[in-house]
Amino acid sequence: MKPSSNLAIKTSKLTRKFGDLVAVNNLDLEVETGTIYGFLGPNGCGKTTAIRMLTGLLTPTSGEVSVLGLSLPKQASLLRYKIGYMT
Repeated sequence: MKPSSNLAIKTSKLTRKFGDLVAVNNLDLEVETGTIYGFLGPNGCGKTTAIRMLTGLLTPTSGEVSVLGLSLPKQASLLRYKIGYMT
């Protein structure tokens, strides 16, 4: 996936499975730089799993993700210098 300079977050078919359970299924997301974006939904719908993949804390089962121009999970250690995350 080629990162776009005006996008802070870009995902393509981002998926995470835990055994037979599909927590996040084919998430396509683009968030422009300077935008505030929130995840809303009921318990168990994959919000925390998606955030953990976007912060590099959890490896996707499949799909692609770029945050601040860094390809995850390959460059997750570099992303930690650019973001703050607290559960």
